[in-house]
Amino acid sequence: MTAVSRAVGPQANVGSMAPKSAPARHGATVGASGEAGELDHHERVSAAHARLAELHAEIAGIHQELARVQLDDSAETRLMLPVPEVTETRPLLSVRDVAKLVQVDPGTVRNWREQGKLPAAVKIGGVIRWDADDIDRWLEEQREAIQ
Repeated sequence: MTAVSRAVGPQANVGSMAPKSAPARHGATVGASGEAGELDHHERVSAAHARLAELHAEIAGIHQELARVQLDDSAETRLMLPVPEVTETRPLLSVRDVAKLVQVDPGTVRNWREQGKLPAAVKIGGVIRWDADDIDRWLEEQREAIQ
């Protein structure tokens, strides 16, 4: 199957795409009855190109029509809404940062984490980090009531 026949459909006869009233041209084969026979290769290719141009124009019209169609308020539409920009990043603290903050050795922070004494940490690529807000809340919880 040729690329042209795939484009116009398996049942299409490329030669049949020429205008029905096309006169026999120089180089066309003439049958025993004297009528114009099958179009030569060049004419069949030209006819196929014309049909492809028609199909491309039809597809372009369909695309333009689809562009004008309003999307309904469905779940798919909501998924396509723009994502808001992240304007503020929350600081993440390392083991050393937490150790400096509470004035202990980094090994102590690692031990506290293993014992579950610290808020849940985030592990990114094997590196442990804590949300600064979580550590601040944890520190407030650790504060003893002064009598």
